[in-house]
Amino acid sequence: LNGGQQSSPASIGIKLFMAKRLLQPTKRQKLLEKRKRHRELFNNLYEAAGGGPQATAFYDKLVAAKEAQMKANKLVLESLPEEVIEKLEGFPPGAYVRLMFKGMPYQFIERFNPNQPLVAGGIPSAEESNGFIQIRFRTHRWLKHVLRSNDPATVSIGWRRYQTVCVFSKEEHNLRNRYLKYSLPHEHCLATLYGPLVPAKTGVVFFVNSAWRPPSDTTEGLIKAALTNPSVSQPGDFRATFEAPIRKSDLVFLRTFVAVELPKYCNPVPNRLCPIDGDGDTQGQGWRLLRTLTELRREKGIKAPSNSDSVYKDIHRPVHVPTPLYVSTKLVAQLPFAQKPKPTRREARAMVGGDPVRAALFTELPAPVRSVSDHPEGETRADLLDRLRQLHADFKERQRKKMAQRVGKHKKQISKAEAQKAANLRKKRKDYFAKHGKKADKNKSD
Repeated sequence: LNGGQQSSPASIGIKLFMAKRLLQPTKRQKLLEKRKRHRELFNNLYEAAGGGPQATAFYDKLVAAKEAQMKANKLVLESLPEEVIEKLEGFPPGAYVRLMFKGMPYQFIERFNPNQPLVAGGIPSAEESNGFIQIRFRTHRWLKHVLRSNDPATVSIGWRRYQTVCVFSKEEHNLRNRYLKYSLPHEHCLATLYGPLVPAKTGVVFFVNSAWRPPSDTTEGLIKAALTNPSVSQPGDFRATFEAPIRKSDLVFLRTFVAVELPKYCNPVPNRLCPIDGDGDTQGQGWRLLRTLTELRREKGIKAPSNSDSVYKDIHRPVHVPTPLYVSTKLVAQLPFAQKPKPTRREARAMVGGDPVRAALFTELPAPVRSVSDHPEGETRADLLDRLRQLHADFKERQRKKMAQRVGKHKKQISKAEAQKAANLRKKRKDYFAKHGKKADKNKSD
């Protein structure tokens, strides 16, 4: 009973379902409860790990332990004498020391140059072994010539100075290094040399003082016949296929890659043992540089070997006579008249050879020839044709003049209609703006 009214069981069930649904939490309330539980779990784990506001982080603990150990070590070292501290910690920065070297040659002391002070340093264990070093190289702008591969050069890298043999190359797009006979004059290239290993991005200086010969060697490559017996083939022989037949006069460019053997040569520069300038012949008594092949040949009077394949020769080529193009008669008959061959009369006579069909295909139309006859009837016929042609020409001229008059009259009519149309458009625009302008002024005054 509700207010003296009796409710049905169905209405009571609906009301209970609605009340139960209103008491259930919404989706947003469930999400907020989930976030709250996760936040409480994270706080509990953080406090348990020692990262709370009352506890000290693990890093802070390590720093505090390290500082305590340093204070204890400082207290202990302050109580020890200086000799013991130097053995334990070494010499402090800025201290004056005396170095003693064993096994030093006597020339180092006798030929010491005070104008060139010495700098003592240490070399890591990783830089004591030798290996190949790749350098990004570029010649100096003031150098008047280029360097040649496999020629000796004095290099200054880090703490060392030595003479070595370098090979120049250039990295291509396919990540292969192409061998260069000479260094690039105005561009960076790669130089590979053998010597003590150094860290990356170490500065390098090249000292070159040798003779130079301009790059004039040119070798003509020839295409050899492919060997049919593989058992007698030599290194470098290959078999090539082409899309189209080639001739002996064609030029074929072959781009291949072959492994280049790098020389292992490293000669340290003991210039501190050489006599000072003015005291003796440094080149004869002290360290001697590796000489280039050009210097050795000049000293011994040996000429460079002449290769017959490398000598420039006069090229004598036969006169190329192109093969005449032959077009079949059927194809010529299918071509339009503008593209048909137009031979001369002599060529046409030679081509047709008395054949009337070929004569009709290859020869031009004969020009109209006025008949010449002694009979008066022929002259009358020719005069009649001339008068007919003149009448036809006059008729065409009258037609052309009439057409020009019609075109001029039509253009005048079009221009007059366009002018009338433009005047009407201006009048309509004037009336429209006058009418709507008064309405706008009236609205503004209101």
